[in-house]
Amino acid sequence: VRVRETPSLQGKVITTAQTGEKMQAYSDMGDVSEGSEAVVLRGVRYTAHWYKVITPGGHEGWIYGAAIGRYLTATRV
Repeated sequence: VRVRETPSLQGKVITTAQTGEKMQAYSDMGDVSEGSEAVVLRGVRYTAHWYKVITPGGHEGWIYGAAIGRYLTATRV
């Protein structure tokens, strides 16, 4: 899963997360994208928001909401 600098498919990829990796999510602080975006992940179409996260390596960025729970685990900060 790509971790992006901004909450968009056009956002620069700053790192990647592996399937099953645990993240910390900022959703309690409102760091969820305003709009949702339609994305195809492994052949399935999703419409979801982006969530700001911290990776285990300390990178802060945005991941697509449909990846949480399906490919990654996120805990609230």
